[in-house]
Amino acid sequence: MKSGNCKREPGPGPQLRATASGQGRLLVLAALFSLWLLAACAPSQPADPPSDVPMPEATPTAAGPREPLTVTFVDVGQGDAAWLRTPDGYNIVIDGGPVQAGSSLLQYLQDNGVSSVDLMVLTHPHDDHSGGLDTILRNVPVKEVLENGQRNPGPADDVFVSLRESNDITDTIGRAGQTLNWGCCVSATLLHPADISDPDINGNSLVLKVSYGAMDFLFTGDIGKAAEESLVASLAGSDPPVMPAEVLKVAHHGSNGSSESGFLEAVQPRVAVISVGAHNRYRHPGAAALTRLSATGADIYRTDQSGSIAVTTDGATYTLAFPDAPATPTTTPAPANP
Repeated sequence: MKSGNCKREPGPGPQLRATASGQGRLLVLAALFSLWLLAACAPSQPADPPSDVPMPEATPTAAGPREPLTVTFVDVGQGDAAWLRTPDGYNIVIDGGPVQAGSSLLQYLQDNGVSSVDLMVLTHPHDDHSGGLDTILRNVPVKEVLENGQRNPGPADDVFVSLRESNDITDTIGRAGQTLNWGCCVSATLLHPADISDPDINGNSLVLKVSYGAMDFLFTGDIGKAAEESLVASLAGSDPPVMPAEVLKVAHHGSNGSSESGFLEAVQPRVAVISVGAHNRYRHPGAAALTRLSATGADIYRTDQSGSIAVTTDGATYTLAFPDAPATPTTTPAPANP
């Protein structure tokens, strides 16, 4: 019998001469022989595994979705405020808008489950950035403050310093080159200032680049042309490039004295967020700055038009949403910067 073939070979069988009883025996033998052939030629079946041996589980072929980082540019009128929640649950507040925005900022944080702040960043001590932080310091435990160390005597900054000291909050002075890590995957690099020898309070704003996977956010405070040029010059030729960021918090509320073309070319933003109050007396954002921002091809969003602006990312893509008004979120891939 050939392997895999159950058909008998043709040919004459043996010639038998037998009595009736012999014929009966021959029939029985023939039947048994046929059964043996059927059993031998039947295809083999795999044996069932013993019931006490576990079946192997399938091996995942791809990792599940990453936990998100959400960066919300909170509408505080004519001022800056941002709230970051990291995948590991860290809460970071960057600036707090003017004094009159403090209550609404506090309410926004509490409505989103923020019971404590891991890091409060004051980019510079002007009232439209520090004023609202006083309300947070009075009502929410804050573990650490990061600032540039420059003072601006006046009600908002005086109260800020008094509350920080009375609450015994760790005070860290930020300088270019320092790095921060928030949990497993989110980091921040301080890019500016190297020092605060220049008396220009806006120009000494802390500039932070927050990174998660392929996504980068650049927070610029109120820096102007001189600081932008200094940043571009000091970081030119870095490998990999330091400046590019998918999301840019536009400097100084979109002032014409910021967002110069050379700086924007270095940043290459895909999204530009302007934190600004409607019908403000400074006429921010300026037409010239808007023209330069438009030339980059970035999508431009303004808190005076859209309210608060939330950017959520898994480190590979990002989604835009507008918590203050119904909107359809859009998801966009965030490839690594060249």
